Amino acid sequence: MCYNLDRIWKPATPRMEPQKRGKICCVGSVLRGGIMYCNKTAAEVSNASILLKNAYSRAQEQAKKCLNGMNFSVPASTNTAAAPSAAEAVEKLESSLSRQLNIPHVCATGGGRAAGLLALRTLSAPILGERSLRRGDEVITVGLHANAICELTALGVTPVLADVMLPQYNIDVRELERALSPNTRAVMLSHTLGYPFNLKTVRNFCNDYELWLIEDSREAMGAAYDFDGTRYAVGTVGDIGIGSTASLSPDGQGCGALYTRDDTLSAIAREILAGDADLSPDAEQAATDVTRLKTLTDAEGHRHAAAWLIQALRSSVGFLTLPEALPEAHPAPWALPLTCGEDVDTGALMEALRQRGVPFRALLAAEDAEQLASLAARGCCRPIGDLPVTRRILADTLVIPLPLGITEETLASAVKAVEEALS
Repeated sequence: MCYNLDRIWKPATPRMEPQKRGKICCVGSVLRGGIMYCNKTAAEVSNASILLKNAYSRAQEQAKKCLNGMNFSVPASTNTAAAPSAAEAVEKLESSLSRQLNIPHVCATGGGRAAGLLALRTLSAPILGERSLRRGDEVITVGLHANAICELTALGVTPVLADVMLPQYNIDVRELERALSPNTRAVMLSHTLGYPFNLKTVRNFCNDYELWLIEDSREAMGAAYDFDGTRYAVGTVGDIGIGSTASLSPDGQGCGALYTRDDTLSAIAREILAGDADLSPDAEQAATDVTRLKTLTDAEGHRHAAAWLIQALRSSVGFLTLPEALPEAHPAPWALPLTCGEDVDTGALMEALRQRGVPFRALLAAEDAEQLASLAARGCCRPIGDLPVTRRILADTLVIPLPLGITEETLASAVKAVEEALS
């Protein structure tokens, strides 16, 4: 996993300006050379890129393995697409996402990883002045989100790890004030496995301290959140949202996207994309994603599958912690997390499910909770306390994937296997 970092960057001397900062200025032109990686050396950038690519490759392989043998199907019409020009395909994907998410600016990328890097490079633009991300700045996140930790570390930014809550599997918002420091510049959080975090509290916190909110919805396409009487698609409440269609696709392939309502941030992201072909989407994949969008962004099937599993596993609630959504949240669970209780041997349960042919995986965020302590000891992140809930989740949680078209027969088989393994 991406916690195995060989290169650690120490924070720079803290900037001592007040926590309240001025608004960003208008864009004239953005100097590409000043945006990338905040004065890191070429060797450091190369190391970070290699580590990040390896981490995502391992995550993708693990996801593919856990899907083997599952009974699901996608309508044939979604697997074929015409072959428009690259520009036409990308523009159509962006406009389709813009309409469906009700957000003015969408920048398509080659994948979720590219979208994450684009978001951080955008917020590192010198044109943003004192609000730009720089080496040694701090960004609040959680230890379950390995992608964010890798991306932030590659930028030279220090991830500050707040603890999470069960059964929501998202940030404990009571930890936000404890995580704040004069170096804090942003909050970067994921809607874990399609379950939205407390967007209202986090958004208000960022507004109060003029922090960027990077809303990672790469695991949550189709989820929504009720905010001040309005329902928003996840990824559209933050200053920048990150999305990906890969979690919706049976083959694990898909484009990424950056979302924003801010004209300035959109202009910066566009200029970065124009100068970096490695971040740009593949035309064929973009065209395929356009044809799939109506099917893939329909979260009702996933909500039904997750609700069916949770209800069927209620008899095991003494042994397992089942996920619960916040009252304002409308989840799109692309996988179901199950956290074992103290009386359950997690390793034995995993082995029993493996023998019964039930697809599952550990959370992709980390190999185990001990590596969080290793990160802190080596100075590449700043945990807030001992992170007891994060440690428990990483050590004792397994995840059952819920791919498109999964049948009740497959779900019933998984429930039976879990109940037999726990008996």
